[in-house]
Amino acid sequence: ETSVERLDGDGSPTLARLRDLQGEVRDRDGQFCSLANRGKEQIVVAGESDIVLGSKVGELGRRWSILQNMIMGIQDKLDREGEHLREKMENMRQWLDKKAMEMNRLKVGDSLGTIRKQKEEHIAFRENIQMRRGEIETTMGEGVRQNMEGVVQMEEDWLRVLAVTESWSRELDLAESGARQLDDTLTVLDRKVCKVETEQAGWSLPPSLDTVEGEREELDQAVSALHQLEEEVLQAKLVSDSAPSVSQAAHQKLVTIERRLTELQEAARSRREQLAGLEMVPDPASQQFLASSVPAGWERCLTQDCVPYFSCHDSETTQWDHPEFVQLIETIAAMNTVKFSAYRLALKLRKIQQKLCLDLLDIASAVVCFDSHGLTAEKHDLTICVPEMVTILTSIYETLYQCEPEDITVSVCVDLALNWILNVFDSQRQGFTRVLSFKLGLVLLCRGPLLEKYSVMFQLAAGGESANLDQRRLGLLLYDLVMVPRYLGEVAQFGGSNIEPSVRSCMSVGVKEPRASLDCDMFVKWLQDEPQSLVWLPVLHRLASAETATHDVKCRICRVDPIV
Repeated sequence: ETSVERLDGDGSPTLARLRDLQGEVRDRDGQFCSLANRGKEQIVVAGESDIVLGSKVGELGRRWSILQNMIMGIQDKLDREGEHLREKMENMRQWLDKKAMEMNRLKVGDSLGTIRKQKEEHIAFRENIQMRRGEIETTMGEGVRQNMEGVVQMEEDWLRVLAVTESWSRELDLAESGARQLDDTLTVLDRKVCKVETEQAGWSLPPSLDTVEGEREELDQAVSALHQLEEEVLQAKLVSDSAPSVSQAAHQKLVTIERRLTELQEAARSRREQLAGLEMVPDPASQQFLASSVPAGWERCLTQDCVPYFSCHDSETTQWDHPEFVQLIETIAAMNTVKFSAYRLALKLRKIQQKLCLDLLDIASAVVCFDSHGLTAEKHDLTICVPEMVTILTSIYETLYQCEPEDITVSVCVDLALNWILNVFDSQRQGFTRVLSFKLGLVLLCRGPLLEKYSVMFQLAAGGESANLDQRRLGLLLYDLVMVPRYLGEVAQFGGSNIEPSVRSCMSVGVKEPRASLDCDMFVKWLQDEPQSLVWLPVLHRLASAETATHDVKCRICRVDPIV
């Protein structure tokens, strides 16, 4: 009776405790029946005179009935609570299933405003989840305590809803960041395009003969700005393509910027043609003296952009390459039998270096010549056209001719060097290349100590010896350098056209993570380790040194002493 009263007085009796009491009552039911029967028999024998015995037997029956009624009451209470709990759990399961289906059907909006609205709605949904969290977890705990079916499935549904909620929150944050970045990028691009369009407004007027030089410099700067804009537009397209969704407005804005950029590039080309028509080209940029550089039966001609090409009257054919340069290429083709790629490329470059007579030009003289013609570091990102190249090359070879008149034929050397520069850096014969590319094409083949050449390459790329080289300028430098093996058909053996590994390797000299910039000493140290992409450059210097090496011994056959 005490156990039943305690269970009945408990606010939340459990089914397990009730089953224990019911089992105990069933176990004692036989004893009670036996005792009650014996009491009744005793009353019959004693008659009605034994009042005490009769009252005890009656009291025992009454208490036993009360006990069974109490157990039945508790059973009924538990049944009602269980039904209510099952109904409550079923409602919660349906709510969880509904929310999970709603979350799975959600898609990220296609605009920044839509995404922000989705985030606000999702925040409200998460607050609703948190408000019901206590109720749901309490209900699941009660279900576990009552050992009810479906509790495990409900817990799984609840955890799944929480996981989907967190995942959707992260997805919205990522989408908002991407959309905001794209919008900011497009705004900056639109501002830059507007600036170039404003500067271009003067191009509608006919050019003046008195201002041709100034306008050409302004045009070169505008073309450089357009190249930079083109790279930024390409980067914006990559961001747009990688974004989960892009609004129609952003896509249309990007298309409009591309169209305006194309129109600006067309206008720049048209303006260059206008300025070229008024250009008073002085000698030697007129290239008239180079007509004598070709052998008999050949004629040196010029395109509208002053790019040379060569016409053979015997075969009635034309070609971009100088006849002697064609012979040079045929000669170095025989070196393809060399097994090791670094030595094969170095031998080819050594042959070109000797044919162009650049092995007679020291690096310091080349740098002085560049500076004397105004090719300073500020102009490295600008372009240099063929007439300007001819002027500088003529100045270089005329200086060499004063020192080596027997080895130098100025017109031929100028044409071959120009041919080399155009083949490597302007294979499409547009008639211009970057100033930095032009200078590197000559410096690579100059004579001089290897470390000095490394330092000069750094100064050209960084803009000065005390300046630092950032990743962008290092990439431009390595891109120009990789053009050499690419032209000679050896680029695959030196890492291909992908310069990213070389940039990362150079920027990581002495550290684990790539730095933002590096100085000359770090750059030279990286090159001294002979990275795979540039290993051919020190091999070229070793080959040149080996040609003049002497061995202080006598040949056993011809008796020459020393052996050279």
